[in-house]
Amino acid sequence: MKARNLAGLPIRLSLLLYGGAVGAAALLLACGAFVLYDRLTYPKVLARELEEIASIVGDNSSAALAFQDTQNAAEILRTVRANRDIVAGAVYTESGSVFTAYHRDPNIAPDPGPVQPAGLYRTGTSLRLYRPIEVEGDIVGTVFLEMTLGELDRRLHRYALLSLAVLAVVMVLCLGLARWLQGFIGDPLRRAAEVVETIVHQRDLTLRLEDPGNSEIGQLVRSFNHMVNSLGSVIRKVSGITAALNQSAAGLQGASGQMGRVAKDSASQASLVSTAAVEVSHNVQTVAENIVRLAAGLEDTLRQARQGHEAAEHSAGLTAQATQTIGDLNNRGAEIYEISDLVIGIAKQSNLLAINAAIEAARAGDAGRGFGVVAEQVKKLANRTEESIAGIKSKIDAIRTGTERAVGAIRQIQEAFGRVNTLQEAIAESAEQQSATIREVEQNIQSAAAGSVRIAENMARVAQSSNETTDGADRVEGAAHALKRMAGELQTLTSHFQAGADPWTTVPADEKRTVPPSLTTD
Repeated sequence: MKARNLAGLPIRLSLLLYGGAVGAAALLLACGAFVLYDRLTYPKVLARELEEIASIVGDNSSAALAFQDTQNAAEILRTVRANRDIVAGAVYTESGSVFTAYHRDPNIAPDPGPVQPAGLYRTGTSLRLYRPIEVEGDIVGTVFLEMTLGELDRRLHRYALLSLAVLAVVMVLCLGLARWLQGFIGDPLRRAAEVVETIVHQRDLTLRLEDPGNSEIGQLVRSFNHMVNSLGSVIRKVSGITAALNQSAAGLQGASGQMGRVAKDSASQASLVSTAAVEVSHNVQTVAENIVRLAAGLEDTLRQARQGHEAAEHSAGLTAQATQTIGDLNNRGAEIYEISDLVIGIAKQSNLLAINAAIEAARAGDAGRGFGVVAEQVKKLANRTEESIAGIKSKIDAIRTGTERAVGAIRQIQEAFGRVNTLQEAIAESAEQQSATIREVEQNIQSAAAGSVRIAENMARVAQSSNETTDGADRVEGAAHALKRMAGELQTLTSHFQAGADPWTTVPADEKRTVPPSLTTD
């Protein structure tokens, strides 16, 4: 039976069952241990006894084997009848043939079978021993004895009867012990149950159990009285707390109503602030868009300034190349001028040679007339050459003058391009600074716009939280109503109990009540 099924039984029956079960279990374990020990060791005792009987039969049968006296050997073998557990026996010759045989039942012909090697053999229900017969150290035959295990069965049967008798005595003792324990344990518990029932029905917490002494039951009684004292204290404290709780619920109700009104005002103000924050966010977003367009215009100005700077640098490079080209042209004009001077010198020399040739032709007369004509032509060619070279020199002079003027003008253009380049660099730097400033302003305005959006969202959440607070205040007010009602009900319930004095102080003799006589007697 399970322990939880014994919980509903009377204490006397439970003690009887528990005691009987424990005693029976202990007795059965002890008997089982004895039976197991005897079953393991007693066959060894029987084997030693069988060995002694076989030794005696062998020693007495040696002379009969020596003289081949089968009758004497049969009489010696029949002496084992004194042991009722030996059911068969035989004496074998040295060659292993049966010399004489014995069986306890005269109606059964002895048939020991062939001789086996010396030793003890155990079957399911018997012991079989083969022992050699020795004469002065020589083996002259073999003794065979078979013993049943009936004595072991009889011993186990006696153990079983003895165990049943002891078990009956144990059960009687357990019954007496249960009756004694019921008076020692059950009666105080029954009285405690009656007191508890009285407290439950009459709600009188001034009842106490009488202290029976320093036993465990006395400790239980003292703990019960202390519990009743504590319960009375708890009832008194609950009564006081209930009154305070009733007042707190009334205050909480008023505070929740005020909190609801404040939350409604907060929600209205938060809604207005949220609307203004949305408008500010819209305005800031518009300014941010204008700043973005201004930044785009400055980016275009910066890009054009950089392009103008690059064009000015390119033009300055071209003017430098033109200046170099005009310088080269002036140098080539100087070289041509030098060559013209050389040609003029050659023309003058040619003219002198023509004059000298004309003089020589005049001296020659008619013979030199043709030569004179050639000299005249050479003189004219030299004069025209000189005149042409003079014209070339004048043009070269004009070209050199023009190139010098062009070089001066180009240098002025280079200086102008340098100033333009400087201005373009200043414009680009200023535009870049303005662009960086505008980008920073744009980031700040974007942050301000995002902040205003977050402000609007937060104010919307504040408004929502205020509305939720209003709802919570309404719920708190409802809970305060319910709490006040439950405090009244709890105060009504605690007023039904007679709690007596404070258990943590000494209880006066006239206020401390003990169990009524009807509850303290059987």
